Amino acid sequence: VVIELLDARIPRSSANPVITELVGQKPHIVLLNKVDLADPKATKEWTEFFTKQGITVLAIDSKSGKGNKKLISTVERLSKPIIDRWVAKGIRSRSVRTIILGIPNVGKSTLFNCLSSAKAQAANFPFCTIEPNLGVITVPDERLNKLAEIVHPGRIVPATCEIVDIAGLVKGASKGEGLGNKFLGNIRECDAIIHVIRCFEDDNIVREGGAAVNPIEDKEIIDTELQLKDLETIESQLAKQQKVAAAGNKDAKTMVAVLEAYKTVLEQGKNARSVQFETKEEQLAAHDLFLLTTKPVLYVCNVDENSAKEGNEYSKQVEKIAAEEGAEAMIIAAKTEEDIASLDSYEDKKLFLDELGLE
Repeated sequence: VVIELLDARIPRSSANPVITELVGQKPHIVLLNKVDLADPKATKEWTEFFTKQGITVLAIDSKSGKGNKKLISTVERLSKPIIDRWVAKGIRSRSVRTIILGIPNVGKSTLFNCLSSAKAQAANFPFCTIEPNLGVITVPDERLNKLAEIVHPGRIVPATCEIVDIAGLVKGASKGEGLGNKFLGNIRECDAIIHVIRCFEDDNIVREGGAAVNPIEDKEIIDTELQLKDLETIESQLAKQQKVAAAGNKDAKTMVAVLEAYKTVLEQGKNARSVQFETKEEQLAAHDLFLLTTKPVLYVCNVDENSAKEGNEYSKQVEKIAAEEGAEAMIIAAKTEEDIASLDSYEDKKLFLDELGLE
């Protein structure tokens, strides 16, 4: 449900010019706020104007609370058909689930401990994490505070995000090496990926095989394993869909086109998210495949404390590749962040940050 807040005295001037495009097919409520200061006749005319467009209109005064209860009941009424459809399809509302990926010993569990109150073991050996760790964090949203000023609810319940921490993936994970098969299944169940890449030197933390720090190679290991698993998924379906498509099935023809487009880019060593489909039918078919490399990704450059502010040569390499992919990258000193998170008071945390020259 989209709630559009307008000043009842100047509805036209206070409206977003592209709101219709943004709303799309979603239920739309217009709130004419400060109705006590507006001309009653004009308010009635504006109410009739929006109603003719199929928009639900409520006249409210956020300061006095007038109309708040009606707003809540209206949102519930407009949401009910959508929720009922979800229930009928077996869809349950849940938090966004994000998974932390990387090869062993790059700081995944350390980052997990920064983000979550659930503490995971972090150690200098592969597969320190056997069972997935699950943490839940709240998502700050200033819009909730603005809505609370209007509705005055008894409490504010922010959205949450689930964070999953799994063991490091190694070469051959797509074929079951390490704990590959088990954790590739965990990735499929998540909505987005946080890919942690080591961008720091530390003789006490051994890179897989004892090799020198190489963030690009580390990234390619994860990319390759996920791409190989996606290729396996595509090849298992392609032959079946081609047979059905040959019989004239329209949906199968669409699926074959989607599978072949994905197969082409994956065989080039690219991620499936680089493919863009034009039609809704293709987009729906693509979504139903649940490929690992179609999930949005955030690259986290885990740097040493001295590089926390500006990054370093390693992190710059990752940022360059992320930009080429159209993905986001960020710099974080996970061990430092974990130390800050362990401090009890805001004052202690502020002092720690000031000493490092960070905000």
